[in-house]
Amino acid sequence: MENSELFEKHKLREKEYICFAAGRIDPTKGCHFLLDAFSKLERDLSVVAIGDFSHKKDYSEKLFQMAEGKAKFIPFIEEKKLLFCIIKNAKLFVFPSTIEAMSIMLLEVAALGVPIVCSDIPENVSVLEENTVYFKSADTEDLKNKIEYCLDNYDELLNQSQQTKEWVLSHYNWKTIAEKYKNIYNNLI
Repeated sequence: MENSELFEKHKLREKEYICFAAGRIDPTKGCHFLLDAFSKLERDLSVVAIGDFSHKKDYSEKLFQMAEGKAKFIPFIEEKKLLFCIIKNAKLFVFPSTIEAMSIMLLEVAALGVPIVCSDIPENVSVLEENTVYFKSADTEDLKNKIEYCLDNYDELLNQSQQTKEWVLSHYNWKTIAEKYKNIYNNLI
């Protein structure tokens, strides 16, 4: 499927949506926090949520009801190129997880140069440090305020997201990671 077909199929328009994506959709990923915060915004945007909604059917039904037609739910996209196309064309990417390990999704989005708003859980902060906008985990009012701040200061946020992209690419590239592992092994020997 071509990217234009994907956008046409889901009626997406560049920079007119806030994106959320997770492999499996469950309460720990926090999509409900985004939908609740979004319901309080008065902006001409929509939410695009991508992931496996069959994982927790009761939770997914709750999300569909919360959306009230203001969100598009796209099933899990296996092909990274298509997934990244949707994410890259989002106005913002919101990552409201309450529990994570080190999230590859967060690094991938940062490497795309997309502005990010994410929960302030230690796992997120340790990955991106001060290089993104954080909201108090599970606090939908704070999330709403941070989204509004980002939209009101979008040019500044775009600049910050490019700095974050450069930072992630320099700190999390395979050459750097391999060198760190090599140093750990050498220190153990």
